[in-house]
Amino acid sequence: MIKRFIGVSLIFISAAYIPIIGAIAVNSSFSIAEKGIYSAIVYGLSWGVLFLGIYWAGPELVKKLKDYYRRFKNKIFNKKKDL
Repeated sequence: MIKRFIGVSLIFISAAYIPIIGAIAVNSSFSIAEKGIYSAIVYGLSWGVLFLGIYWAGPELVKKLKDYYRRFKNKIFNKKKDL
């Protein structure tokens, strides 16, 4: 159970690269090359964290999350069709 909780937490934490890359981009102390390198490293690490989270969460939980996402997506698109 703890392993699944950690896995799900890692899945959500993997999205933290977005503000980190933004912070790297606006930091004036880095050169353009350093910004590119650091952004690429953060992006690559986020994928590693995502895959580790998926592995630890287990296939059942990942399937359940996909089902929730599909329901949410269908709910949004069905509302747009009614307009």
